[in-house]
Amino acid sequence: MNRLASTTAILGTTMLVGAASADSIAELTVDTGSSASVQLRVEISTFLGGDNDTDSTTVTVSGDAAADLIGDEPFSEISINDLSLDLTDASLDYEFVCTIFGCLLNADVSVSNFNLGIAETLVGDIASNGAVSFPNALFNPSFSFNAQIGGAISETISGDFNDVAEQAFDCRVDAEDGIVFIDNFAIDQIVFEVDPKNLPGGVNSVTLIADVNLSNVSMTGVYVPDSVFGDLNGDGLVNSADLGLLLGTWGPCKGCPADLNGNGVVNSADLGLLVAAWTG
Repeated sequence: MNRLASTTAILGTTMLVGAASADSIAELTVDTGSSASVQLRVEISTFLGGDNDTDSTTVTVSGDAAADLIGDEPFSEISINDLSLDLTDASLDYEFVCTIFGCLLNADVSVSNFNLGIAETLVGDIASNGAVSFPNALFNPSFSFNAQIGGAISETISGDFNDVAEQAFDCRVDAEDGIVFIDNFAIDQIVFEVDPKNLPGGVNSVTLIADVNLSNVSMTGVYVPDSVFGDLNGDGLVNSADLGLLLGTWGPCKGCPADLNGNGVVNSADLGLLVAAWTG
């Protein structure tokens, strides 16, 4: 059988395998000007009673992410493999009235090294409007805090928060023509109980509850097709252009890209593999 007849026979049988799709790899960074509103409620319990107060501030956000866009455009699924959002340091002020007998306390609280990062890969479906929901996302929030307490109790409380917990997390994904844009971030509140070992005498417990509004955070990046088996010219597709390259190197050709099965010869076996990976 000559080469043309052999090619025709293989095309006739292997085209039945169907078209293959390739995932795309995306690298993103937080856009300049992104910010987060941080509302931090502090609940304190002392030997004289307890109280809580809330303060808020706006901080700058930076960071990056890596993701896989699954299948072909328009993408219907995303796998976020890495996500790290860094919030700039914040200073907040509080006043606590413990009981009707007085116990007026004030506290200057500083929060530093605030990071919101994922602890495992997040996989979710992309809705027609770009919305993606991760109801059980595993996050690893971390920050350091220092509280200068004055009034009836004059003490310093400090510590580091580094925990892994499930959080409801949402975002919106827009990917087209090699550019990917993610915004509309939303995450559940973060609750931190200060280790009793770090509390001074007279203070029974301190709880920090952080609500981080990420609606003004966006990320932009580019995506490229992952390595596609049979894509001999590197355009992300397996089609007639690759078929032409394979036929052009037919015969003994050790190490050639067209030698898909690595046996040192470009022949009908490699042609069958290429057609099975056909994307059109």
